[in-house]
Amino acid sequence: MVRIRISTANQNVSVQVGDHAYYSTEDAGGNLSAPIHIGEIISVAPSYIDVEGFGNGVSNQDYIMFKKNNQVNKSGIKGYYSEFKFTTSSTAPQELFSVGSEVVESSK
Repeated sequence: MVRIRISTANQNVSVQVGDHAYYSTEDAGGNLSAPIHIGEIISVAPSYIDVEGFGNGVSNQDYIMFKKNNQVNKSGIKGYYSEFKFTTSSTAPQELFSVGSEVVESSK
């Protein structure tokens, strides 16, 4: 495996160490190829990311994307009990139409 530094002008703020980087190439018709795995992101800075991968030919014209580690970055509330307080600074009567959530048990 090799360390690959990918310079970025507009880096996504949610990219983090442990995510996996992919790239796609664009053909003459503007269609993107299937994503190709580059490797695991090992370092993040404002203007670049470092990836530990196989050096499989990422170019400046490629579309770079990343995938979160779903074992670490699960969405939803964890646990058995949660309490929420909704407030408003308005003095006029307010109506709350709906509240929804996805809850994940933290252990069994």
